[in-house]
Amino acid sequence: MRLFRYTFLFVTMILWSFMGTAQMIPNAPIENFRLPMFNQEGFKVWEIQGNQGLLVDETNIELVKIRLQVFSDSAAKIIETEITSPSATMVINENRVYGTNSIRIENKNYLITGQNWQWNGDQKTVVIEENVLVTFFQNIGDLLQ
Repeated sequence: MRLFRYTFLFVTMILWSFMGTAQMIPNAPIENFRLPMFNQEGFKVWEIQGNQGLLVDETNIELVKIRLQVFSDSAAKIIETEITSPSATMVINENRVYGTNSIRIENKNYLITGQNWQWNGDQKTVVIEENVLVTFFQNIGDLLQ
């Protein structure tokens, strides 16, 4: 709940800054969009970046060429997983990102690709609906015998 509150406050501050600046055009894309999320201890939990971010309404941001990095829950700032996609929509108040096009999920143990996907930041889960391909990099030993 506290994580949601911080996200909501951060996004509200961004929206407020847009409204208070006369030169800003509300429907203009934000170049090099970046939104980090921190846990209660102040460590970065994840960060989403995009070449462009367009605020569609109060709850949705359209992102182009996204990169979502999920970090370990420690001060070490170790990237556990990296997710990339040509485009996606971020639902701010639900801490969720989804896309209908391709996705690539990679960490040191596996690579997953597919299409029509959804990432849930609260649950740290990804659901991929179509054309899923999983490649494991670690040895699975006698599992298949």
